[in-house]
Amino acid sequence: MILLDIFGQSPIQGPGTETFTEHLVEIVAMLLAAFLLGWWLGRIAVGKWRNKYKEAESELNMLKAESLGLEDKKLEIITLNDKIKLLEDKNARLRNEVNQPVVHAADAVLEAKLKTQEQLISQLKSDLAKSEKNQANFDRTIDVAKVVEVKEKPKPTEPKPKVVAKASPEPVKEKSKAKAKSKGKGKTKDGDDLKKIEGVGPKIEQLLNADGVKSYNDIMSVGPDKIREILLKAGPQYKVHDPTTWGDQAQLAKDEKWDELHEMQANLKGGKKV
Repeated sequence: MILLDIFGQSPIQGPGTETFTEHLVEIVAMLLAAFLLGWWLGRIAVGKWRNKYKEAESELNMLKAESLGLEDKKLEIITLNDKIKLLEDKNARLRNEVNQPVVHAADAVLEAKLKTQEQLISQLKSDLAKSEKNQANFDRTIDVAKVVEVKEKPKPTEPKPKVVAKASPEPVKEKSKAKAKSKGKGKTKDGDDLKKIEGVGPKIEQLLNADGVKSYNDIMSVGPDKIREILLKAGPQYKVHDPTTWGDQAQLAKDEKWDELHEMQANLKGGKKV
């Protein structure tokens, strides 16, 4: 204080003409402005991050909704494999008949049938390859979406990432069901085995049973329009299924005309005529 008096300056004043209180008010105002600016910039950054997180979350939910139809795609692949095996067996029988000594006219008919069967096998193999490729692309999309979801979630509230187990044992079960489809009598303890109908998988069978359709007679009595209503109530992913031929298939299964049923199903894909 003595030194300040020597230089002619009051101890409660700054180097200028303003008072200590005025300088203190300026400092507080600058600190408050810096705080408000930082708070505003933080709000903008948090808002942008939240928008990105919501977009990623909505995209993941959409992918999860699409994955509901994945099981039916796997069943369709298994069904195509069964069709190929059935047609290859029939093709082998036709070849044996061609090799046997018969009349030339009969040979021509058998060769025409053989050529038709070979074309069907080729078409089914092509459809099977496309279905497997679509399934592989869909699995990769799900994996990428899971990685994006884990990266985008904030650390303070980050839940444990849900591990979507790839249903590797499921195709084995579906394959065993598909094999039983060609050998059983079409009966279960709760009613008829509706999976013997081309286009009906385990999920669709559960939907039909829940709506009171448990037997081949029920399939024939309710008709395709009612079945479409049942499927559409379960979700848009079942819109692709066409129950037009299910009544005819149910009649053959009820009469246990399995050979005729298999021949009919050889010309079907997902319940539709190809």
